[in-house]
Amino acid sequence: MFSSLAKRPTSLEGSRVYVVIVVSDLLQRRHHQERTQTEAVPGTKSGTRPEPGTSSMSVAQVAHRLGYVDESNPTTSRETARPVDLPTLPSNGMATSNLLRVQDDDDDDSYTPTGSGPLPKRQKLLFLWEYLTLRGFFRLLGRQVGTQPLAFIAVACLLSLNSLGMYKMVLKDRIRDGYTPINAPSRYETDVIRQFWNSSGDPMMTLMIMVAKDGRSMHRKAHIDEAASVIRFFNSNFSVDFEGEKLVFNKMCEPYCGMTTAFDLFKTEYDNVYAKAIKGENVSSMAKLHYPVANLNGFEVHLERSMFGVRTRPAGTPFSHSDGIEQRITNMEHVEVIMMIFRGDKGTERLERQMATWELAAYDYAQDVYDSNLLDIMLVGTDVLDREMIRDGSRMMPFFAAGFGIMISFVSICVLATALFYDEMDPGKLLIACVATLCPILAITSSYGIVSLLGCRINSFMLVMPFLIMGIGVDDAFLMTHSWQRMSRQGYGVPERLGMVYEEVGPSITITSLTNFLSFGIGAFTPTPEIRLFCLVTAIAMAVVFVLQLVLFGPILAIACRFEKRKDEHEWEHRAGWRKRVEEWFENILTLYCKLIGHKMFTIAIVTATCVYWYFGIIGLMSIKTRLDAVKILPKDSPIQKPNHILTNIVWAEYHPVTILVNAPFDVSNPYQVARFFQMVNDFESLHHAKDKASSLIWLRDYADYSTRGEPIVDLFSMMLGEMRMTNTEKVDPLATNMTLDKLDKFLASPFYKHWSSFLRQGVNEHGERVIDQFWINVAYQNTSSWEVRIDLMEEWREIAASCKPACPPSSVFCPCSSSTFV
Repeated sequence: MFSSLAKRPTSLEGSRVYVVIVVSDLLQRRHHQERTQTEAVPGTKSGTRPEPGTSSMSVAQVAHRLGYVDESNPTTSRETARPVDLPTLPSNGMATSNLLRVQDDDDDDSYTPTGSGPLPKRQKLLFLWEYLTLRGFFRLLGRQVGTQPLAFIAVACLLSLNSLGMYKMVLKDRIRDGYTPINAPSRYETDVIRQFWNSSGDPMMTLMIMVAKDGRSMHRKAHIDEAASVIRFFNSNFSVDFEGEKLVFNKMCEPYCGMTTAFDLFKTEYDNVYAKAIKGENVSSMAKLHYPVANLNGFEVHLERSMFGVRTRPAGTPFSHSDGIEQRITNMEHVEVIMMIFRGDKGTERLERQMATWELAAYDYAQDVYDSNLLDIMLVGTDVLDREMIRDGSRMMPFFAAGFGIMISFVSICVLATALFYDEMDPGKLLIACVATLCPILAITSSYGIVSLLGCRINSFMLVMPFLIMGIGVDDAFLMTHSWQRMSRQGYGVPERLGMVYEEVGPSITITSLTNFLSFGIGAFTPTPEIRLFCLVTAIAMAVVFVLQLVLFGPILAIACRFEKRKDEHEWEHRAGWRKRVEEWFENILTLYCKLIGHKMFTIAIVTATCVYWYFGIIGLMSIKTRLDAVKILPKDSPIQKPNHILTNIVWAEYHPVTILVNAPFDVSNPYQVARFFQMVNDFESLHHAKDKASSLIWLRDYADYSTRGEPIVDLFSMMLGEMRMTNTEKVDPLATNMTLDKLDKFLASPFYKHWSSFLRQGVNEHGERVIDQFWINVAYQNTSSWEVRIDLMEEWREIAASCKPACPPSSVFCPCSSSTFV
């Protein structure tokens, strides 16, 4: 079949006739058969075969065959027409246009495309334009590859040297803020709180979770003793070697060394009351070891930051004979978890590395060394989670190896089976199968090397990239191999054959590779750092695998041509045996498939299935819930899964604090500012899911008490008996107190209130007066296990903070918390 005629003249003017014809694969095959005949072909020497890629035939003969020039017309007769060389056309079923000019013998400007005469300007432009098109460029590139394959292989080797950059590869995730857009409000909130802490990063917060091995209560005497012993060990005795020095936590914890004070006070009083209860003494008048706030003889200790999963006994409920002493001296019937926070300030890069080393060493000790028949201890921190994610990524190596092996096997089977079917088996086919998978592998390693040389880290998300590149790279190799193998029997030289392969396949793989590159390239500009890194390395890999297909796989095709044996095309046309039966079988399948897709019922079924698919797709899209959870990013057998379950379902369900930072000078003697501050606190404490006001950490409430009553009065007689009992325990209304900063130094030096020193930053105003420059408070919430609840709360917190700013300098109130980083 012939393609359409671009232009067919209806009249002849002058001595020149322009005929634009599109020659199909059928005519090209016919020309090739004529070239193989023993008799001479017009336009060549007698008995010689034309050069591969050309066919000498007069224009009139070609036009007459196509039926566009009447042979009876003397203007275009065979006798007056001059023979020209026709470029050999690809046998891919795609037509190629050529401009043929028919001239009289009297025309002095005659020219043929392959002739040696001077080219007119118009023909020069047309000749140049042919190589400025995408197809023409790839045809020229393919001819060069076929001519000098080793030079292009050398270029591929130089490009692959980037793989050496993998020696500088750093595997690290940033769970804390890596999935937070750089323009998110939480970024600014985090920067403000870091500035308050004078830290280059987030403070180390290593959570130690302790549960009873038998699943019973943790406030039994033996278990709470073991818990206190473990806390003291990690706080004071556990040491780690770091660059020739011993790291001990209590030497790095400032200004958060008092994080265990509340539990220590409770444990001391617990032991005292327990010992008296063992002796049979009446303990009802002693300290009230109640949850959530224990009154230790007038001094309140918050237990909700240390004990979780607590089930209390209703007031007035009588004791039973089965109750132990721990149930009699407290209001707690069951304690599921005791948790302690080891917190340190990462003020410098060295401190950051020290704390990361300590956290990872403590985690390894808890996992591998600690052994007790009473407790299970679990440590969780950002550095621990990062390392577990990297370990999980390393577990993917066997899957990578298996995937590569399966891919190599699949490509080899396809290439060799095709060669066997066409009776063209030779060593070059095995070489093609190997290099088809080598190109994407080199693209993967080169991309990781380039990113590492640029100073970027490799996160676990980027480990998905190899699977994408393997599929895309091998797909391009299949296209090139299929086009190359179809031309094996047509007698082309290597340059012409590679030129036609590149001309046919080059535009298609360019367009697909370009769209993939642009898609991931645009993703490299997203504001989320971890996704940005993934898109960057994938875009680089897309570009590298495209280049390697042209400069490595193409030259290998050229080299593989040397292993082929010349065969006549007629041999394949007269094929018989199993090859013919296989071809007929596939043709029957294709015929049935075409009938199927052309049937009306099939069309109706496809449209119906598409609508159903879109329906469920839209429903699923509307119900998507965005969350970052260790359950999803870590394997089910990871040791982090159990503490994550406890944190999500027990700890955060009972206690989830929000940090409220007042980042502006605060005058405690200004009644308006004090009233406005407590109004803001009341707004936070009145929100849904807020815990009781006693769970909030508000330093100004204690300072109001101290300003009014001074130091707590301790009963000296009680102290002589080993007890600590305070007599002035009445609460003071802060709004009715005329506070100043005169007593602040003594307040922060008091053993009862010194823990508030980490909540304040002091300074001097322009008048030389002492002021509170910055401070922060905590308000606790409960039942916040769901990310949806936390997101809603975060938005409400920000609204309250924004409403408070008119009363203070701009941008003075912020609400950074443990979950705000992802909101």
